[in-house]
Amino acid sequence: MKIWAYADCHFGTSETLKELELNPDYTKCSLFLTLIKKEKPDIIICIGDFMESLWDGDEELLKIFPIITKMRQKTIYKLRGNHDPDGGRDIIQLNGVTFLHGHQWERASDGFVERLHAKANSQKGYTVIAHTHQPIIGENFMDIGSLTITGTFGEINNTEKKLRYI
Repeated sequence: MKIWAYADCHFGTSETLKELELNPDYTKCSLFLTLIKKEKPDIIICIGDFMESLWDGDEELLKIFPIITKMRQKTIYKLRGNHDPDGGRDIIQLNGVTFLHGHQWERASDGFVERLHAKANSQKGYTVIAHTHQPIIGENFMDIGSLTITGTFGEINNTEKKLRYI
């Protein structure tokens, strides 16, 4: 079974993105959709911060999500992040892997990346997180980075776990 996890798209208005000092490259989302059509993962999981609903509201931004849900996948999950707190579940576990955004464990502050990675690495089983926008694979965890900022997503295919780059 092939699971793809992506996060931190940060869809929002240009005013909000400028204020938050985010510079996402949305063309990477188009490339990601093309890869979905070509490689047909079994499960797709957005693990948070799909949109900037705290600042922009959901109505306009939610129109984007059906584009992904129309893909021919068997299962799609949406987890909430710190920028879209009403955007889905907090956590999901599939095939012995725990998926969560990561903001539940660590708020952004000095040294939070290291603390978040250490916590993820210390969990029982394998953990997939985002929130930091810094992709890395540790011994027992993967930080998938950001689809639109670092151009990365995670692939879990049976026992193989890897970062993929767009």
